[in-house]
Amino acid sequence: MESLLITILAIPLIVAGIVWITPGNVKVTGSLHILGSIIYSLVALVTIYSVSNGDVLFIFNDMLFLDSVGGVFLSLIAVTGLLINIYSVKYMEWELEKGSLTEKDIKLFFSLSHIFIFTMSLSVIANNMAIMWAAVEATTLSSVFMVAIHSGKRSTESGWKYIVICSVGLHLLYMQQYFYTVLVFLP
Repeated sequence: MESLLITILAIPLIVAGIVWITPGNVKVTGSLHILGSIIYSLVALVTIYSVSNGDVLFIFNDMLFLDSVGGVFLSLIAVTGLLINIYSVKYMEWELEKGSLTEKDIKLFFSLSHIFIFTMSLSVIANNMAIMWAAVEATTLSSVFMVAIHSGKRSTESGWKYIVICSVGLHLLYMQQYFYTVLVFLP
């Protein structure tokens, strides 16, 4: 059962690589994108079912784990990610028809969406504050490039605003956690 956690993390990375290196049109890339999302969601839901009765899965010397609470968040990532990835294929086809994006931009977007799902999953599965923090920061980095996928001043500005807002929010969360820790250990 522990190998399911490794599979949950491996699938989005493998799919991102396959989508990125696949030559072809948007239909082929979109089909691989959706197929990868379906496979990830099915494996995630099977894993969630295995911990729904109270079991806990640990791997890598307890650095990563999944319990029933984490299963709730992972199910949200799996279902929402699948629905968004299904919709994104048609949306990207519209953007290609308008001439706003190229096929290379669309492949980049699809690859980044799977990397985003990987980082979200890692942040839920992490049993180490440093790994979770790195995963949350990586979600910001992967999603900022999806926000700024269009070339142009407005898109670039939106990407910068997004990264500043997310970084400030994460740093405020860190500071709140730091002050809470200090207050708990004061005499």
